[in-house]
Parts: sequence; structure tokens; C-alpha cells
Amino acid sequence: MLDREASRMLVLRACRGGILAALAWGVCASSERAAAQAPPPAAKAPSPWKVVRPAEPRNGKVEVPKMLRSGEVTDAKLLEDYGTYMISQLTWPETESDFFKFRNYIKSVLKIGKDPARERLIKQVILPFCTRVAKGPEYSPQARVNAVLVIGDLNQVEPVPNGPPQVSLADARPVLLELVDPQKPVDDLHDALRTVAMIGLMNHLERGGIADDRQKKQALDYMQAILKAEQPPAGRTEAVHKWIKRLANEVASGLNGGRVATGR
Repeated sequence: MLDREASRMLVLRACRGGILAALAWGVCASSERAAAQAPPPAAKAPSPWKVVRPAEPRNGKVEVPKMLRSGEVTDAKLLEDYGTYMISQLTWPETESDFFKFRNYIKSVLKIGKDPARERLIKQVILPFCTRVAKGPEYSPQARVNAVLVIGDLNQVEPVPNGPPQVSLADARPVLLELVDPQKPVDDLHDALRTVAMIGLMNHLERGGIADDRQKKQALDYMQAILKAEQPPAGRTEAVHKWIKRLANEVASGLNGGRVATGR
């Protein structure tokens, strides 16, 4: 079985030229003396990718957590506007230095939430926004891959101590299935998206399973198509093909009632 976090890190290195490798971690060290002696940093070129940067809504940082903790939607517009501001950081170039931390932040916000406020934030803001980013060629590869990781981690029931087991968000499944489709283009970026979508499907299998027979069959058909391809298709190396087939085998096993490796 694959370790889930190791799989994520491999995905972030999947694109040739290191396009996605920078998502892992960054280390920087400085001192006042070094800073004083160093020349002023050159101005950064504007991002070639689409960046969504709405203004932070006034009082959102205070009022939205209150709504989430109580579950009561006292100001739907503020909840959605602040939620959009929060999730839009997925597209900010400065967030790319630590997307892992950003995804954990989103998870921590949702874990404190109670319905209907939490469910509204997920279904009206986070899922639609991440879906647009995941499928949008105008967004950076880093943002798109991490948007899929967010989608695959969304829950209908959040894990709480001594509470019911977590259950993945069924509404997120269609976009995961769309991105897994073996008929989609084969290249570094699409294979990265395909792979993290499979990781999302594994989350669904281990968090409540997939009850919808049509979706279950669709997922199994996709996995079988991947597994039947003995040779890598044009645009994919043999090593990456073996890795994708390994993931597909794990998903197919889970769909057929086998155990899925737990990622956390």
C-alpha cells in the first residue's frame, strides 16, 4: 500500500522541469547583517497565471468563525465573501511556498464548523471555487493540483473525538471522476491532476465508501482502463505509468471491497 502523504509529495514532483516540485517545502535563512549587506531584491515579474485577490471583508475574521462554531448563518453574504477571500489564497503566488500548510488551514477551519454554516461554506464557496481552479487552464499548475487535493479532502461529516466517523463529501465526487478519466490528455500536468484525483477517490472509499452505483461503476471502468494499458501512452514515462497503475490498482481494490490504505 502507498503512504498517502508520500504519494502527494511524488505528485508535486511529477512535472518535468520541476514546475510542481516547489510546492513541497521551502527553507530560508537570513540575518540582519546579511540583509544589510545584500543588494535590494529585484522586483518580481507579475504572475502569468490568473490570481483571484478579493478584499478581505470587514469583520469576517471575527464573525465567520462565530457562525461556524454555532452553525447559525447570521450573515450569508459575509460568510460567503469571507470564504471566497480565504479560499482565493489558493491562487496567490506567495502561498505557493507552503500549500501543505494552506490546505491544513482550510481543514482546521472546517473542523470547527457546524451545519448549516459549515455546509454552506463548503458547497456554496469552497467546492465551486476549487472546481473552477482545478479545471481552469488559466490558473497555475500548482494551484490546480492543490485545488484537487482540497476537493478530495472535503467531508460531509467531519471527524470529531468520540463522534461518528468522517464521511467524504459526495458532491465532490463528480469532479474527481472527471479528472481521473483516462481519455483526458496525457501529459505531466494532467497526470498530476489525475493522480491527486485518485488520492481523493481513496479518501472517499475509506471515509464512508461510494454508495452511488453509477459512480462506482464509472470509477471502476476508469481504473480498469488504466490497468489494461501495458505500455505507457504517448506523453507518459514508464516509471510514471507504473506509479499511476499502482494507484489505480489500489482504487480498484477499494471499489471491489478491499482495504484502502489510510492516509492519516
